[in-house]
Amino acid sequence: MPWEVFVQSECPVVETRYAGALSMTDLVQAVDATIETALQHGISRFFSDCLALQGGHSLTDLYFLAQKVAESGFGGNVREAVLLPVLPAAKDEALFWENTARNRGFVVRVFDDRDAAQKWLLE
Repeated sequence: MPWEVFVQSECPVVETRYAGALSMTDLVQAVDATIETALQHGISRFFSDCLALQGGHSLTDLYFLAQKVAESGFGGNVREAVLLPVLPAAKDEALFWENTARNRGFVVRVFDDRDAAQKWLLE
């Protein structure tokens, strides 16, 4: 599986780690698992580790995925830190995600440093 979801042991944050090329189906499965985990634990803070993400999906996929998340019921309570991928094209997709999610009322910010992302997320 090119992704994994878990609750961080040190704080109430749902982390999703992405790796390789993810299709839209992979992304939907990952987001569904992330939302399910968050709802089970009553968490609205998310850390998306995209460091090893290589792409495989389109900007259109991300646009519709943001709408799916918006319809999940979290609304403005969502705060997400996104650790940027290494590959330039995948970085552009992460930046697009940040903008698209913000346009739907989520508090999302991209980072290239894990510690800075974690600190911001817990502010």
